[in-house]
Amino acid sequence: SDALPPLEWDALASGTLLADAAYRRDGTATPFVAEAARRGFAARDGREMLAAQGALAFRHFFPSVPVPDDAIRRAMREALP
Repeated sequence: SDALPPLEWDALASGTLLADAAYRRDGTATPFVAEAARRGFAARDGREMLAAQGALAFRHFFPSVPVPDDAIRRAMREALP
């Protein structure tokens, strides 16, 4: 759904970084990220969360192998423009 969550925008301190767990495959901003940007807040979609989850899973299944963070992020960028 593209509905925005109920949020008291005026109660947020300037400089607050907002995050949306969702992301769009086409790379466009989610409605939440777009609204946050329109209101002057820094906002990120769920891509970094997705990459962090991938790194955590890799670490869990291959504990003795260094996590290939760059490869995870590169694969994500290639799959999700």
